[in-house]
Amino acid sequence: MKYFIMRTMLITTLIISCNNMLGMNKEPKIYLENHYGATIKYKKGKSDSTAEEIAVPNQGRVLIGMYDPKNVINLSIRTTGTGSRFMSYFTELSKQIEEIQSNRFLNKDKNAVIIVKPSKSYQSWDIEVRWEKSNTSITQLPGDLAAEHELQKIMDGSLGRDYANKATAINNYDYTKSTKRGQINLKTALLKSIKETVTQTYEKYHGRKEGDFLAPDLSTTEDLKKDIDRLHRSLLRYKTQDNQ
Repeated sequence: MKYFIMRTMLITTLIISCNNMLGMNKEPKIYLENHYGATIKYKKGKSDSTAEEIAVPNQGRVLIGMYDPKNVINLSIRTTGTGSRFMSYFTELSKQIEEIQSNRFLNKDKNAVIIVKPSKSYQSWDIEVRWEKSNTSITQLPGDLAAEHELQKIMDGSLGRDYANKATAINNYDYTKSTKRGQINLKTALLKSIKETVTQTYEKYHGRKEGDFLAPDLSTTEDLKKDIDRLHRSLLRYKTQDNQ
């Protein structure tokens, strides 16, 4: 009986030790997070592969998989929308995967999040890899909350009643049908434009803080008004198409 107990304790100790060793060498999960401003698509393969294309909504996060040093993931992304299948090419995220490979031992017990930041359709992707603990919610980039606050001020009349009505219409519309057609969420596009305006105004009077996200082609208030007009015209087209 005594021998049986000692053998059981030895086996238990070995199992715990093995589990601890495996935990120390646990590879990180890889997530893709979309802040581009519109839906994007990714595939687990090179740009010319025939791998399945999967959509990621704006402000969405998807699990790509666990990093495997014996079978490194190939990952590619592209924009979506009408005509994108023929005009938007896949970009391989090999640089980001290599960064995860190099830094994973410095970030034990953390997961890698590949963040696609806002950018114009004609510009190169702005992508960052961040490391975070498990169960962390989607990243709040600098300016997101400020843009929401500014949108509310516009709807309250800060740019005049006409723009308040247009911004409210853009904000309140249900884009379910539109996004299924591959069209962008106009509220998301408006927030993106507002964010650029807010960042421009802040930097003008306060200067840029180290680490703050700098949006490309920052907008002036007049540019923002033009964007609201343009997006409202698009909204009228959306409504016509949705009612057909």
